Amino acid sequence: VQILSLTEKFFKINILETNIAMFIGFLYLFLPYMFLSIYLNISKIDKGLIEAAKDLGANEQQIFKKIIFPLSLPGIITGTILILLQIVTNIIVPKYLGPTNVMVISELIENKIFLNDETKSACVIAINLTIMMLIILKLCPKNQYQKYNKGEKT
Repeated sequence: VQILSLTEKFFKINILETNIAMFIGFLYLFLPYMFLSIYLNISKIDKGLIEAAKDLGANEQQIFKKIIFPLSLPGIITGTILILLQIVTNIIVPKYLGPTNVMVISELIENKIFLNDETKSACVIAINLTIMMLIILKLCPKNQYQKYNKGEKT
């Protein structure tokens, strides 16, 4: 919050209480989880595949396109799901960095419970949110790229 308020003081740009500030806050909080997920997946890639591709004359771009990217997709998908679940349920970032006229679903649930004393409607919203997240999780491909790690031919 202090860094964003300093941009207003020195650069005359008001970032605080905007959607950009919320995006920067989410990026600052959750980008390390994405990097960790992708790094762990890339570190499991067999170095022999890359060596074989180099021996067969593939350049760096072809190696990335044909080997590294397809084998890192499970890490990208896992990181995306992990971050999506955290962003949807996060209350602090929108409350302190976001605009006051915009309400995210986690703030709506919190306001229904604590300010309006409407626990039943908050429960309905939370259940709908859970169902939407389960549908998104169900739509994500799983085990699609696992055959590469087991050494099976395509």
